[in-house]
Amino acid sequence: MKKYMAVFTVICLMFALGLRGCSKKAESSSNAIEKSKSMKTTEEQINYLIGQANAFYNSKDFQNA
Repeated sequence: MKKYMAVFTVICLMFALGLRGCSKKAESSSNAIEKSKSMKTTEEQINYLIGQANAFYNSKDFQNA
């Protein structure tokens, strides 16, 4: 039973990370910060900004990352 829970947890985490990475990249870090200010919770802001930083990093836009 524990083995199935571990597999289920890993699949859920992969799904959540995949969704976070699918968001559209902002034009700049300033735009990303402005957009995050309209989000309801701090957790949403953090997740959005981390996703944007990863998107900038993956596109080798290190200045905005």
